[in-house]
Amino acid sequence: MGVAMKLDFFFAKVLAPFALLCFSANVAATGAGTIIMNGKIAAVTDAYAYRHASPTDRSSMLTTIVLTDRPVDDRKAVASDDRDKVFHAQLKQARAVYWEAVLNADGSVKTMNAVWPGGMELRGSGSSSDLHITQNDAKHIEGSYRSLDEQPKVLTGVEFFDLKFSVDF
Repeated sequence: MGVAMKLDFFFAKVLAPFALLCFSANVAATGAGTIIMNGKIAAVTDAYAYRHASPTDRSSMLTTIVLTDRPVDDRKAVASDDRDKVFHAQLKQARAVYWEAVLNADGSVKTMNAVWPGGMELRGSGSSSDLHITQNDAKHIEGSYRSLDEQPKVLTGVEFFDLKFSVDF
């Protein structure tokens, strides 16, 4: 086998699958939709999901789903000792508009929050909206979150959410 053929074999059988694995991790997350808060509209472009220990009970695992209008360097958060803290610090620094749901280990909703920097924060259960999880397993979470009011409102003091996500862990 010549040198050129060995290089072709190496690229085709070794590097190409490795590159595909690396890049597929970056495209395995989709988020789309609209957040309307206090008369302002933000288009969601990025979705993230991660599992982490509960800050109040380290033996209990939580799942956090975040949809945002700005990208975050999730690799930096993954490399830290406290992924949740570093991730949220990046959201704050980027002045990102975001919605998040925190799920208990059994899949029930612990809390849902929405943040519009410099404007408004909603913290609570999201009882006026519908969180619908279609898949939640060890490798993937997928679903949607929509305000129960079918018509988006662009009024001061009114919130509206129409979000979809699909994220690999």
